[in-house]
Amino acid sequence: MFPILFLLLFCSFSSYAQPDCVDAINICEDQPLVITPNGAGSVIELTTGSFSNPSTNPGPVNSVGTLNAGCLLSAGPNPTWMIINIAASGSLEFTFGADASTGCLDWIMWPYSPTACNEIIANTLAPIRCNWNGACEGFTGMATVLPAGASPTNFEAALPVIAGQQFIICLSNYSSVTNPNLQLNFFQTTPGISDISCTPPLTVNNPSICPGESATLTANFPGNPSTVSYSWSTGETTQSIIVSPLTTSTYTVTANGVDINGSPISNSAAISTVTVNAPINPTFSQILPFCNNSVVTDVLPTNSTNLQPISGTWNPPTVSSASVGSQVYTFTPTNLYCAYPATMTVVTIPNGTASVNPINTLCINSIAPILPTTSTNTIPYQGTWNPPIISTSTAGIFPYTFTPTPGLCGASSTINITIQEVATFNQIPQLCQDDPNPILPTISTNNPGIIGIWSPPIIDSSIPGVFTHTFLPNSGQCQTTVDMTIVIVPAVPPSFIADKLTGCNPLPIDFSAINPIPGANYTWFLNNTEIGTGANLVYTINASGFQDISLEYELSSCIETTTYSDYIFMENDPIASFTFNPAVISSEIEEINFVNSSIGAVSYLWDFGDNSSSTDQNTSHTYTGAADNILVSLTASTPLGCFDIYEMTIVVLSEAIFYIPNTFTPDEDEHNQLWRPIFTSGFDIYSFNLEIYNRWGETIWETNNASAGWDGTYGKDGLKVPSGIYNWTIRYGSKINDDTKQVNGFVNVLY
Repeated sequence: MFPILFLLLFCSFSSYAQPDCVDAINICEDQPLVITPNGAGSVIELTTGSFSNPSTNPGPVNSVGTLNAGCLLSAGPNPTWMIINIAASGSLEFTFGADASTGCLDWIMWPYSPTACNEIIANTLAPIRCNWNGACEGFTGMATVLPAGASPTNFEAALPVIAGQQFIICLSNYSSVTNPNLQLNFFQTTPGISDISCTPPLTVNNPSICPGESATLTANFPGNPSTVSYSWSTGETTQSIIVSPLTTSTYTVTANGVDINGSPISNSAAISTVTVNAPINPTFSQILPFCNNSVVTDVLPTNSTNLQPISGTWNPPTVSSASVGSQVYTFTPTNLYCAYPATMTVVTIPNGTASVNPINTLCINSIAPILPTTSTNTIPYQGTWNPPIISTSTAGIFPYTFTPTPGLCGASSTINITIQEVATFNQIPQLCQDDPNPILPTISTNNPGIIGIWSPPIIDSSIPGVFTHTFLPNSGQCQTTVDMTIVIVPAVPPSFIADKLTGCNPLPIDFSAINPIPGANYTWFLNNTEIGTGANLVYTINASGFQDISLEYELSSCIETTTYSDYIFMENDPIASFTFNPAVISSEIEEINFVNSSIGAVSYLWDFGDNSSSTDQNTSHTYTGAADNILVSLTASTPLGCFDIYEMTIVVLSEAIFYIPNTFTPDEDEHNQLWRPIFTSGFDIYSFNLEIYNRWGETIWETNNASAGWDGTYGKDGLKVPSGIYNWTIRYGSKINDDTKQVNGFVNVLY
């Protein structure tokens, strides 16, 4: 179909505005149109924002792909109404006005029928095209291709049409333009473009009926009824005829006479098709069975479930549950439909009680059977349980209720399921080998107790190890067997060794268990007194004589003890002691007598302090040229080698022996850098003082250390003294008595 433009023209050379819908004139060809600048007509057909005059555009997008504004947003002032009759199928296109004009020319178009004006006024007829000018340039219409100079906001898309269709247009002179020659153009010369006709078409209705019914066919040709006559294919000549076809049939009518324009009617035939609809069986959703005397919530539907619902009435009108059995309800359709009557059978089920088999006693934590979903009635009920699953996690008696599926009219039934604990017993403690044999109980500690037997039936403690005894319940009780493990700890007396069996008091000894048993607890005893724990023990014994040692081990409350009598023997250390005479000697040759007064010793060793010794119990020794005090020691020993040492000092009385140099050279070479007196013996080192004086008698250096030397300096800054003679004074204590002796001299300092 090709796009077209068209202009609206009235049948006369120049058509005048018709401000009311009922006075709309037919458009015949392209003609100038006289529009009124001021005139609303006698009828107000339109309101804004309504169904027949919407605020949104009902058409598709325009030539530039946008949707224009709504219809007559101002309700169409100064209207002109006109009818277009389609003479040839195609694309309807037209223009009002011309480029470079002025004024707003808004318009709206509906499909036309003899009742169109009433439907527009009643706001029940929707438009198919309209335009609210986006640019008030006196140029608007419908076109596939936008005319030169036109605004896309003033033009709507072309409309595909079929010969015989009619449309009514309301053109609004919003700007009150006075234009006696507003051009209305149709694009009739373009291929594919629809054509219009001044002769309105003959129309006839196409009714549908049910079998056996009649239909009224009415022909209609616009114009004066007195100038038009009709001829039907049935031979009748009235405007309306009544037909009763058994099947779908067609009827032809021809109009004769003068048309609305006063011209003879020609080529005006129309065909009416009377459709005889096949009867329909109404369908409904089945009402499910319900229980006798129950409250019925379902109602008989007033409309069927067909694609085109069928309404009607039921007999009886309501569902009753008063009687057991099947009740038939009849549906009678209303006369608006070609439909058969229908029936629905609703079943009322008698009430009953569900029966279920009891379930035997179950053991706690055992695998429970699945509850059946079907009752044991002759006509079984399907249903569900509450709780839905048997739980064996807790002992006790628990109710389980079977409820038939709703609508089966079965009362619930409850069974009690007993969950019995597995037999429990007080554990027999582990036994030590050869303990008295305990008796296995034949009744469990449950309440009530579970009776049964054991396998093996007797505990034998003479054989160490781990043994399993199984309890077998008597029938009629929870049949789960129970095991009891009996542990018999072997009797293994411990053995041990010590790293020392004899020694001197105190004596540290390392005790060790031989082949200790893992997990055993070991305890050590000395003469029945606990001294420590563990498989190994280091302990110091502080007692002489023979000692008993015991080792006890405990394994799983089984105790074994081993005792070694007189296992350890210990001696006390002796007490060494002696005296000598004389107590003081000189540096000359002199003999000393030593008297041994030791206790508890059997052997002796004397050390006389001059690299000589003796093993006699009592002895004497001669000292020659002793210059200093002499330290003498006595070691006394027992048979096991226990010993004690006693020491005494022999005082040697002698005169002091010393050498004092008189010159030294502190000149920082490697020789003779210190001056000091040299004392060898005969003085008390703790009673010594040396002072050095200058020529004026001032003390320039002093020390109390007999081994210290002077480096020839004085003062805190360590200044060197000048060369010359310096006096000194030495005071020392005598070893012979408590006298203090003094010696004086000088020293010559040279550089």
